[in-house]
Amino acid sequence: MAPANKPTYGGQAVLEGVLIRGQRHAAIAVRRPDGSMALKCEPINSVYTGGLRKVPVLRGILVLAETLTMGMRALTYSANVAAEAEGEEIGKGAMAVTFALSLVFAIGLFFMVPVLASTAVEGPLGSDLLANLAEGIIRLAVFLAYIYLIGRMDQIARVFMYHGAEHMTVHAQEGAQPLDIESV
Repeated sequence: MAPANKPTYGGQAVLEGVLIRGQRHAAIAVRRPDGSMALKCEPINSVYTGGLRKVPVLRGILVLAETLTMGMRALTYSANVAAEAEGEEIGKGAMAVTFALSLVFAIGLFFMVPVLASTAVEGPLGSDLLANLAEGIIRLAVFLAYIYLIGRMDQIARVFMYHGAEHMTVHAQEGAQPLDIESV
């Protein structure tokens, strides 16, 4: 296959597993609490794979919508696989509230905190360029601190490991290497 026509893959880490997106299907593999694997494969909605995906600007909107919906479905699935050991199920309402609260938290932490923190240095710097640079540095520091702190949590450290596994699996698949432990 010519490099321009070569299929590309993507994915994301979920709780105790990965989501891999192919050309027409998405697959989720999640480790159950007993160590066995829960697998789910579903077709990708034609809205995300059809001709509209070739239209500039619209393509970006579709990719964002697909990423959010597919990611939330995969996270819900992985959370429910983890909860099945207790005989529970996490509903769509609970996931929607969690998503909304997470979005508010992210906007506050990554946008509002740097803006408010940089207002203290805007006057003394006397330059819009330096004020914007200060805001960017604060935003970067907040992001790095956030990644460092959540990475210290055992559950998130596991998600980071699955994230690395997802990248290595996609790399092996796109490089036509076998999908075994040695190649991945």
